[in-house]
Parts: sequence; structure tokens; C-alpha cells
Amino acid sequence: MKTDNFYYQSPEKLQTELAKRKIAGGPNVLVQIFAGIVDKQHTLDMLQAIRKYLPNTPVVGATTAGEILDDNLSEQRNVISIAQFRTAKVRSCLMPEGDSIYQAGFQLAEKLLPQVVKEDETVFIVFGDGADIMRGTANALLQGIHASRPDIPIAGGRAGNAKGFDANFGRSTDLGETYIFTEDGIVELGVAGASISSPSLQVHRDVNLGWKTMGKRMQITRCKVDNQFTRIYEMEGMPPIEIYRKYFGDRIANEMPMAGMNFPFIARRDELEIAATPIQVFPDGSVIYTATLREGESIQFGFGEPGLILHESMRIAKTIADYPHPVEGIFIYSCATRRKILDHVAGNELKPFHNISPISGFLTGGEFYHTQSVNLAIGQTMTLLSLSEADSERSLERVSIPKAIEEKSIDSMLAMQTLVQRMTEELEEEQKQSENLLLNILPASIAERLKAGEHSIAERFEDASVLFADIVGFTELSSRNRPEDVVRVLNEIFSSFDRLVESYGLEKIKTIGDAYMVAGGIPLAIENHLERIANLALEMLAVILQLQQKNMDFLNIRIGLHQGPIVAGVLGSKKFAYDLWGDTVNIASRMESSGEAGRIQVTAAVREKLPRDFHFIERGEILIKGKGKMHTFFLEKSPS
Repeated sequence: MKTDNFYYQSPEKLQTELAKRKIAGGPNVLVQIFAGIVDKQHTLDMLQAIRKYLPNTPVVGATTAGEILDDNLSEQRNVISIAQFRTAKVRSCLMPEGDSIYQAGFQLAEKLLPQVVKEDETVFIVFGDGADIMRGTANALLQGIHASRPDIPIAGGRAGNAKGFDANFGRSTDLGETYIFTEDGIVELGVAGASISSPSLQVHRDVNLGWKTMGKRMQITRCKVDNQFTRIYEMEGMPPIEIYRKYFGDRIANEMPMAGMNFPFIARRDELEIAATPIQVFPDGSVIYTATLREGESIQFGFGEPGLILHESMRIAKTIADYPHPVEGIFIYSCATRRKILDHVAGNELKPFHNISPISGFLTGGEFYHTQSVNLAIGQTMTLLSLSEADSERSLERVSIPKAIEEKSIDSMLAMQTLVQRMTEELEEEQKQSENLLLNILPASIAERLKAGEHSIAERFEDASVLFADIVGFTELSSRNRPEDVVRVLNEIFSSFDRLVESYGLEKIKTIGDAYMVAGGIPLAIENHLERIANLALEMLAVILQLQQKNMDFLNIRIGLHQGPIVAGVLGSKKFAYDLWGDTVNIASRMESSGEAGRIQVTAAVREKLPRDFHFIERGEILIKGKGKMHTFFLEKSPS
């Protein structure tokens, strides 16, 4: 493989360049055109010249927001890259969007690779249209390609326009006229692509996001996905704009979305980190981001420290230079936002690749990347495609990698970034432990409300069930055994009860000494809570029966049940406690205290509401403190 890159100036100078470089066309040659001059007639004239001097040669191209030639960035120039392969078969295809960009992507893949040859290594270079960025068709396009050829890696990106990008980025979603093309013509909406296939082809892909994560992980609690964009309404219980205000102050928040582009959100897709850049802010504080995010997903802020980004470029360059076979062409598809946000970095990050092989590419409106058999539309990254047909090992002489930044500066910045990240991780771990402790003493929904800022929580529930249980024989247990043995036995009993409570979806309220209290239907309403708590009581009896069979025959339990309205809430400002009040609670407690060991005493109201498959024995009327005479029953295990 041999790669030649140069600026296009005119048909005559093209002819001269081709002759000087001894370039001939054919089906084993790929011409990529990175058109910074956004003028359809100029592009058509250029294509006509290429067809004339390189007949029957596949061409793929796109308009650009900047062109890459070796380690130089330019604007409003045309770069031609010609890769001549020894054995590879090259195909190109231009597919208008038509009725469906998904279908266009599917058909493109079918035409680029009509038949998969197991022995061949294949890569697709894909250029999508760069019309209004809010059209968001990139995901559908890539899904169409994946549906046809799921295992073929892709590289490329969306077309751009330097003038439109500089004038409108961050102010409008219309970034100017863009189009894509092949030797067959030009389309504004659709996709252009090329395939390269050969048993001897070596394909390597890399990506440099460069943005480093900082701060705590934040959970998206409400969002709406639209194609490749996400409108986030709420994170951590507040609108995204208030998140920026909280962590970066009023100045950054008031200058969103432009100011927020320096601090995108970072999410993970497989092994890849992707950036979600803010592009539109709404009066309700919600923000649209350039990535597909999900409710419940955890994300972090990113920051683009120039030195760390350049260090990552040097790392990738060293990796490429160490490939077993020498790389013969590097194609870079880099996001135009890198130049906008990190102008002093965009050019320097190309320097480490200068001595490895010829370099060409363009600044895109968004990059395409393939990871773990998934095609992704990403942004704010520099993606690289390295190709080779070399059949010999690289020489032992190492390629010199130009330094983009002094090593001492890199060491200091990496140390600082590591320090911030480690401190964040430690704080997150402490917060997680605190939240787990809170969940051990409060229901999850109540804990979330307190975390969200509620100070006083008191609610009335019209339909709830309450269980009280008391260990009989505890006094004897305490007198017979050492304190640590008593605690061990109680822990074994209550831990078994805890597991049962969780399995039935009920709520443990508290333990007081050897007493145990459970409720159903609070703080979140659940169906059949009375049936669940009745079954729980029966299983609690079974736990005690098992202990009696382990030489603890002096242990027993009394259980009481009642159902009806209650009031529930949180007490205290330092040591929180979730508790219940009301007549229903008092009667449930009396059912336990007036009951019998080894039995479950319930009220007539419980008996009437439980299904007929529960078995009861009538106890009759008994005197209940504060209530007078009440008709009660014993709930027992069904004879069957």
C-alpha cells in the first residue's frame, strides 16, 4: 500500500501531481477528498478531473470544517488522499437518504460488501450528511449499516462546513451547507462510503477523547432521547442548568450552552468513553446534549486539559509505531468542536503521528466509530484509522515520536488528575456507606425524599397492615447464657425475619429488645399486603420451630396482626426513625401481648379480609386494654 496526500488546486495541477507521484487509477485505488471549498460546481469540476485522469477509480468525499494534511490543519482548501493497494479490492457507493436513512445505510453496506469473504479483512469508510445537527440521523444510519454487516468496523464522520461552523456553532443548529459525494455525483442528504477488503489488509482503529473525568458520578433521573440527542430534564433532583450553577457558579450557568462545552458530560459505552456536549438550553433548565443517554445512567463532568489530551495523542502514536507491521496510511476524522474549544490543541495533537506514515483527514460534524460489534455516533473525539498491506515486519529502528508537550508537565497534570479522581472516589465510597446506613434504618423511598431536601414527612394511609412479634422465653435465655450468646441467638432470629420481610415486599419498622414490628402497604402501596403479612407470620412461626428443634425448646413467639388506617412519618433531626401511630398500631400491639405463645392472634377485621384459603380457629371475646371486649381468632397453618 502506498498513500499520497496533497492539496487540489486545479485539473492541470492535479495531472502534474499524479504524474510526479506515478499514480494510476483502478479498482485497487481509493481516493478520499476532504473538501473545504464548499461549492458544488467546484466539487463537480474536481470529480470530472479525477474521472479523467484516474478512470474507474472509487472516490469518496465530504465537505469539511477543516482539512488535515500531514500535521497541518487548514480551512477552505481541498485535500486529496490517494491510497494505492497491492491486493485490496475497493468499492464506493453514494446512497441518497430517500424515505429512510436507516434503509440507505443498510443498502450502502450491501453494495459495499455484496458478499462477506471469511478470509478478508474489511473496513468501511463512511461519510454522512452534515445538515442541521438536530436532524440526528447518524444513529439510524449506523444501525442500518450494522443490520447488514454487523462485524465490519467503520470509520469516518459527518460532513462539515468551516464558515458555517465558525459563524453559528453554539448559536444555531444550522452549521451551513454540507454534502457528500463519490465519483458518481453529490447528495446533500444521505451517505457516501467506501469499502476496502483484502486478506493482507491490516486495520487498526484508535480514538482520543482526551477529556478527563472529574467530580462525583451523577445519575440522570429524567430525560428524553431523540435520535442521537438527549434532553435531560433532571439530574440528582435538579435541572442540569442548576447542576452547572452549583459546581461552576453563575457565570458558567448563565453562558450555557457555550460555556458548558468546556465541561461536557462523560459516559461509557462498552470500553469507550464518550462526550455529551450541551447544545441547547430551555427556560425550564433542561438541556439538550449530543449523545444518546439513558435514565438511571451515571455520568461525570469532563475537562479538556490540553496537556493530557496531547499526552493521549503521544500514547496512541507510540502504540501505532509499535505495530508488528509498519503502518502505511493514517486517516484522521476529528470533531470540529476540538478546534473550537481547544484551538491551541487541535493542531499539536497531530504532530506525534508525523513520522509514522502519511496523514490526511478532516474536521467532522461528528465521528463514526465501531466498538464490540456496535457502531457509534460520537463527538468531541479524534478518531484514527491506520491501514497497511505490508507483509514484512517493521524495522528494529524505532520511529521517532515528536513531543507535543514536555514530560514534566505531563507528569504534574496526570498526578493532579489522579489526585482529584482518587479523592472523588473516596468521597463517593463514603457517601455510598452513609446511604447504605440510611437505608438500614429508613425505607428506601423515605430516604430518597430526605436526601432530596424534605424535612418533615408525615402521611396517612387508609389501608395498612401491622404485625407485632415478641420472643417468649427471652428472660430464661438471658439468665442461662452469656450476653454475647444471647445477642448471637437474637441476631440469628431477627436476621431470618429480615430476609422473610424483604422477600414479601413488606417494611420492617423496628426492633425493641426482643420485640419485632412489621408493616404492609406503607410507605408505598402494594397489592395483597394483608395476605403477605399473614404468610410472613406463619413463616416466622416456622423459624422458631426450627430453633426449638436445636435444643432451644424454651424459645417461643407471640404474634399479633391488625389492619386499618395509620399515620406514618419520620421522627428526629439527627437520629432518624420511621414510625407508625394510630388505633390500628395499638390494636396490633394488643393482639400480640394478649395472645398465646406459638400462635398468631388476629382481629375479626383481619379474618374478614383474608381469603378463604387461610385457616382460623375462633378464640372468642377477650378483654383488650383500652378497647374493651374484642372478638379474636388464631391464624394457623392450613391443614393441607
